[in-house]
This record gives sequence, C-alpha cells and structure tokens, in this order.
Amino acid sequence: MERSHAPKMKIYNTLTRRIEEIVPMEDDKIKMYSCGPTVYRFIHIGNLRTFTMADWIRRTFEYRGLQVVHIKNITDVGHMRQEMLDRGEDKLVAQARQEGKTSQDIAQFYT
Repeated sequence: MERSHAPKMKIYNTLTRRIEEIVPMEDDKIKMYSCGPTVYRFIHIGNLRTFTMADWIRRTFEYRGLQVVHIKNITDVGHMRQEMLDRGEDKLVAQARQEGKTSQDIAQFYT
C-alpha cells in the first residue's frame, strides 16, 4: 500500500509534453526499464549517473510501498554507436582486441 503522507510523484512526459503524476498500471506495482552499466571499461561519472538515478527512483517507489519490477540492460554489448558503425567497430569488440581477450571475457570482468 502506498504511503499516504508522501507527496505525489510526477514526471515530464515527452509524448504529451506535460508533467504528469506517476500512476501504477497495476495496483501497488511499478515496472521500470533503465540502462545499466557499460561493460567494456571501468565505470565513469557519465554512466554512473544514469543507473544511480534509476536506483534512486526505484528505492523511492519501494519506500512509498510499491512493488517494483526493474529491468536494467547491460549497455554496449553488441551495441554500435553511429561513429562506430562508420568505422565498423563495436566498443566491446575493440576493447577485447586491445586487451587480447574475448568479448565475453571483457563483459564478465566489467559486469
């Protein structure tokens, strides 16, 4: 059950271009998706912010008494940004080649 004393949580909806109250689609249950860590090098402040904020939001929902299903991807596994596509190079593959390891070795080490 949601804590009644807590103020309503709101978020900017880019689709409607309005600030809207966050309302669970199921009673007392929130589902959320966010980007997780990049796994081809050590973490830096840029990618730390992304999943730290998602964790803070998840904990806020839990504090409010909601059950949270949080799906977090592992970023840059097989993902190629445009500049990498132009060179035909994947960050994970490039790091593996640089270290003389497999992509799987790199992903497991940094996960």
